[in-house]
Amino acid sequence: MDRKPLLLILATCSAFVPLAALALDMSEPTHSQVELGVGYVTDDAYRFGRYTGLEDEGVYLLGDITAHRYGEEGGFWQARGTNLGLDSRYLRLDFGYQGRHEYFLEYDQLPNYYSDSVSTPYRNPGDSSLTLGNGRLTSFELETERKRLGLGGRLFTRNNWVFDVAYNHETKEGTGKSGSAMAYSATQVARNAYSALLPEPVDYQTDRLDISLKYAQEQLQFQLAYHMSLFDNDHQSLGWDDYNPAAPDGSRGSLALAPDNEFHQLTASLGYQLPYKTRFTGVLSTGLMNQDQHYQPYSVNQTVGELPRKDLNGEVWLNTVQLKLASRPLPKLRLSAGYTYNERDNDSSVTDYSYVVADDGPARSVENRPLSYERNRLDLTANYRINSSMSLRGGYSYDDMSRDYADAEREDTDENTLFAKWKLRPHADVNLALYAETGERDGSNYRTPVGENPAMRKYYLADRDRTKLGALIDYMPADNLSLSLSADYIKDDYENSEVGLTESIQPTYTLDVSYQPGREVTTHAYYTREDIESTQYGWAADPLRVADWKAEFDDTVDTFGIGAQITKIRGKWDVGADLTYSKATGDADLTDLAATGTVGQYPDLKTELTRLKLWALYRYHYNLAFKLSYWYEDYDADNWAYDDLQVDSVNNMLLLGEDTQDYDTSFIAVSVIYHFD
Repeated sequence: MDRKPLLLILATCSAFVPLAALALDMSEPTHSQVELGVGYVTDDAYRFGRYTGLEDEGVYLLGDITAHRYGEEGGFWQARGTNLGLDSRYLRLDFGYQGRHEYFLEYDQLPNYYSDSVSTPYRNPGDSSLTLGNGRLTSFELETERKRLGLGGRLFTRNNWVFDVAYNHETKEGTGKSGSAMAYSATQVARNAYSALLPEPVDYQTDRLDISLKYAQEQLQFQLAYHMSLFDNDHQSLGWDDYNPAAPDGSRGSLALAPDNEFHQLTASLGYQLPYKTRFTGVLSTGLMNQDQHYQPYSVNQTVGELPRKDLNGEVWLNTVQLKLASRPLPKLRLSAGYTYNERDNDSSVTDYSYVVADDGPARSVENRPLSYERNRLDLTANYRINSSMSLRGGYSYDDMSRDYADAEREDTDENTLFAKWKLRPHADVNLALYAETGERDGSNYRTPVGENPAMRKYYLADRDRTKLGALIDYMPADNLSLSLSADYIKDDYENSEVGLTESIQPTYTLDVSYQPGREVTTHAYYTREDIESTQYGWAADPLRVADWKAEFDDTVDTFGIGAQITKIRGKWDVGADLTYSKATGDADLTDLAATGTVGQYPDLKTELTRLKLWALYRYHYNLAFKLSYWYEDYDADNWAYDDLQVDSVNNMLLLGEDTQDYDTSFIAVSVIYHFD
């Protein structure tokens, strides 16, 4: 893709921004705060630093800044920076004249440290062409890092028009993982299937441009906007040597990686105040996605034939209409009606392809199935205040979706939903709410694709009855004490599904307490429990194609937190503490229906996290303070899919030898805070 126009915009704005800053008249003093310090991580903990950059034991430089200055005639500049010494740094500068023209520069960096316990027999992980080494394993890290540079501006006119433009360039680099499959031959007679997890090179570039023109007055608001996104992947494919080190036969494997693509969207929105306390809003948008990445060959190991075309010539149009009318015809009655139309028109080419199974098996013929659909949604809501302490809200929604692609499992689905909410305030210190929702989804006949069990239903297409119930109690027995208790219950029943997901239940309970014993003391505590239960039926080998096994899943998550903050102790000290504890357990019970109900069970999945944060601030002078922080984290996980598995633990499968990221570490930081006036 040609990026010269975008680079020209970037260069022009970069040259203009400093000149605009010099033109500002800054006669008022600067108000800013700078925090500088050092921190120390006590132990290596890769997951602890996943999004912060604090992954290794050692010393880190810390730096935060907030600053602003305002001058005559509305001139200003302001800056904000966080984690400037870490790999998770962020910095933004805004400047200009308020209400006339404003500009910004922004830099954002975010790491994602996934795992440092992986290894592979390939000697060059992170490359797009993997080669086997001399039998030794190569250790590497699953990690990526995003860097984003943005700039933009806003221009105001005296006749209520505002022009906005923003551009950012983002890169993502590192090493991920990808699943693959290939056939290999241990002898010249028999061939076997072999699958693997491979290190995948990540080298992405994304450019985004947003331009909008807005008009606003008391009765009318209007906006016209354009959005563009361009994605480039520097690696078009991933190739590898035969990944059976025990019996290499010199073959190669290959798979395509994320293709280059682009997206353009034009949006118009309108808001208009009508008579009789009625307001109309509308949004129209149309977007185009393109993808013309060249195909990889059918196989790198055998000649299958010529591809029917060189690329997909992917072209997808996205059209959206959103209309809403809100009115208050009576002092106690509010009404609203909304309509949404979504269309996905996939004009990508449809062709018969002969692809090779596992890159070395027999060729099969298949036709691609570009997805197109139309979706219509209607929402009606009414809210009536019965008296000063009671109100009732209810409504109805209708959601219809029509799919248009080859051999669609279900062409049409429609869902009807009714909901109601009753709010009561029996006492000045008590608020109650009860709410309920019921919905039913059905549609046209289900057509099972070739090769799938005719009794199976995909959960997002299957008939479903949904029930939601909830209650909320807010109680404030004193001005400095508040309690909140809520309970929610969701049940999905797929009553016409014989194979697949048949039932899901999700109750959630939350207790929240806030207490302020003094003006300078605040405390809080909360507890949440979430329980997700589901039942799934499956089919393995019964010739009648009925369910012959059942799986029952039960995932529970308990989260508890407590914290306190005390300020201005003797006018000098601020202290705070925050403790969070979370425990998640996943239980799976299997029943063999064909063997008179024999029950098996996978090991439980367990995750436990304890996090403690303490801090103290000492004001040495009106513009100088010292801060001491302590952060402790203990993370434990049991996952049978990872624990104790080596690269070659499973027959005919190459793994990465990844372990769960258990750790126990602390971060201690000392910093100086200085205020400039």
